Amino acid sequence: MGKRKPKIKHYKDEKGEWRWTLTASNGRIIDASSEGFDRRKTSVDNAKNTGLSLFEIYFPERIKD
Repeated sequence: MGKRKPKIKHYKDEKGEWRWTLTASNGRIIDASSEGFDRRKTSVDNAKNTGLSLFEIYFPERIKD
């Protein structure tokens, strides 16, 4: 079995706002949004900006020049 990669998950919370979590391959949450967002795109952008160093480590193929 290959090594699992960390995953980012975008979801709506109980208020209907978009949030995100970055989960390690062992199931532990590495990082998470500290606020909710009206649009999913804003949540995605926040995850990229807030956790940019984590994204560079775990998702280098998603980083655009």
